Amino acid sequence: MESKQSNQFILFRKDDEEITDDIEPVKAISRITSNQKNYCIIHKVILNGNIDIYITYKKNKEGQYEFLRGFMYKNNCEFQITSCPIYSSLQIGSFGYDNIMICYYNSTPL
Repeated sequence: MESKQSNQFILFRKDDEEITDDIEPVKAISRITSNQKNYCIIHKVILNGNIDIYITYKKNKEGQYEFLRGFMYKNNCEFQITSCPIYSSLQIGSFGYDNIMICYYNSTPL
């Protein structure tokens, strides 16, 4: 992973919510805050909200990064991210999004 800032769309879903046509992703700025031999931490800031996300990825045997854990901070509360798959392209209703991450989180604050 390169150490540069990038933009990405993020769609937030509680663990039990489905993806429906009436939801809109938000735009985020991402940057790598720690890049070690076997893991990296990415910090994402949501542009139109008071939300910070920290996601840790570990490197598997094939050299690919996999989701390890994540936390979301919103309105002075901490939420656990349970998974965050990234899609190069995803259609939601009649709209298509490139480079979109779906951030699934536990709706009960820690």
